[in-house]
Amino acid sequence: MSNSKRREAEYAKALNKTRSRAEADAVSNKIIAFFAVALLGTFGIMLLRNRVAAQGPATMTGLKILAVFGALLCIASILYYFKTKKQGQANAYWFAFLSLAGFLACVCSLLMLIVGYKICAFLAFILPVIALYYFLSTVFHGDNYISLVLCGLGVLLFWFSYRYSDIMGTACRILYAVYFLILILITITVTFVKSGIYIRGKDKTYTLLARGEKHTVLLFTIGFLAVATLLSYFLGVPAAYVLMFVTIAYTLVCAVVFTARL
Repeated sequence: MSNSKRREAEYAKALNKTRSRAEADAVSNKIIAFFAVALLGTFGIMLLRNRVAAQGPATMTGLKILAVFGALLCIASILYYFKTKKQGQANAYWFAFLSLAGFLACVCSLLMLIVGYKICAFLAFILPVIALYYFLSTVFHGDNYISLVLCGLGVLLFWFSYRYSDIMGTACRILYAVYFLILILITITVTFVKSGIYIRGKDKTYTLLARGEKHTVLLFTIGFLAVATLLSYFLGVPAAYVLMFVTIAYTLVCAVVFTARL
């Protein structure tokens, strides 16, 4: 091999290494930003809980202002995201996180205004869970990640039913129906779509369901969650409380098994 070709190969190798390092740094920054938004939101919600319970006029006005500000921040950040993305800037994802922060601020403020202080515990619980699942999306893919997402939704459903079925019984029944419908639709998709499901991005293709796989773990998870959902619905709050912990244990076992297979 000539010296020029050797130098070209070394340059290409160094360039690929630099790109890989830049991609890894970007993923790390996104994870940190996601957890920062979730933890700051949780801390703010817990601080506001007692004030929302008192329903002071200043607190209610502040929540309305926060909802409007969050909506404006979300819209402006989305516009800047597409603008910087079109210009090819590598740090465009920061505007995506700003839009997410604005969206969460708007939604959480509106829920505290409409439902009251009792929704604060739910919001403080769900924000870190969303950040955790974003982290898991960078580790697991396909059937494994879908299984973990369905388990997480099941835990959330059972916890919501245990905490709020006495004041939002109709909403709980609707959530049970929607969740069970999701399980049915995913089962039908896995059974009949043999060609796989892929999401093609600009620079990367994401695999939701791989072609030719049997999806044994996913189907078993759906069956387990379907039985747990029916038991929780018909047996009531005590069953929901127990099944929440059973589903958490199943989720942890799945996470350990999936990690061992990486």
